[in-house]
Amino acid sequence: MHVYPDFDSLPRTEGQPQGNAWGLWRENEKLGTLNYLTPEVILQATKEIKAGVTVQLDLPLSHFDHLGAGRQGFSHQMIDFKERLKGTDLDIVAHDDVLTLNTQSSSQWDGLRRIGLQESGIYYGGVKHRDIDEKREDGRRGIHKWVKRGGIAGRGVLFDYHGWRQQTGQAPVTIPSATMITTEELEAVAKHQGTQLRDGDILVLRTGFTDWHRQASKKEQQEASKKGAFIGLEATEKSVKVAVESPFRRSGNRYAWIRSHSYTISGARCRASPGMASGSLGDANRRALGSREVGRGLLGKEAVVVFPDQRASSRVWRSRHAAQCNRDSV
Repeated sequence: MHVYPDFDSLPRTEGQPQGNAWGLWRENEKLGTLNYLTPEVILQATKEIKAGVTVQLDLPLSHFDHLGAGRQGFSHQMIDFKERLKGTDLDIVAHDDVLTLNTQSSSQWDGLRRIGLQESGIYYGGVKHRDIDEKREDGRRGIHKWVKRGGIAGRGVLFDYHGWRQQTGQAPVTIPSATMITTEELEAVAKHQGTQLRDGDILVLRTGFTDWHRQASKKEQQEASKKGAFIGLEATEKSVKVAVESPFRRSGNRYAWIRSHSYTISGARCRASPGMASGSLGDANRRALGSREVGRGLLGKEAVVVFPDQRASSRVWRSRHAAQCNRDSV
């Protein structure tokens, strides 16, 4: 059994906030918290597979019409060989697909070079901001390092925050606002579901964002995108400490939507300090629906998701063939 240091025991890095796990993994530092996904942890996760059903968790690449921060939207061009290459040796019945996308425009895994500590401009492991571009040939902190490792496989646990509020008679939250989900609420969700966390768990957090987005008008979606504030985990030092010390820190978190009003503590600290792998814009609601279809609630002690094949490139959540859907075994 591995023993890992807690938040306060991690060595301090001069000029940086407490909680940096830099140097903890030595030669495997590039993997960050994915180091917690040991062969023993993965093997234990496979023992919980009951139904053998796969459920898609990612959204279509073209799902969002309105993107924040002036991002370019997704485009898909089909090349007809018979039209473009007529009269040549390649005048055949075939097509190519050309995809243009910003990897933040739909479901994605965020690599450890996605965002750094705002005060110092330093990324996980002490990488400087300018080095991300100037030394890109070495692929530092790129998600392809995770691919070479063999992808991401482990036990995922669905935290249905949205459903918990409904089931306990609480007032609905405003999704397109800086609504903060507290660590105390996450603990309450786990207790309500009867969920027991283990080292190496992957948190799948259903916030209700995709539910809201599907029923919102185009105007509401556009206004929310311009506003740039959505429901997410609280931006506090405590949330970072919980991310370091609770069992689901071991591999990284996968969120239905995680966008706090403060990058300084939440997104930046969780990635740059402990090196946490995190995903955004997944369709956790589809996951909840899938569990009911197979007649077994996946909110209890047997909740499990196995990620068997994550051939991500750069920061995109899709496989090497970007149109192919990611699937999760249950």
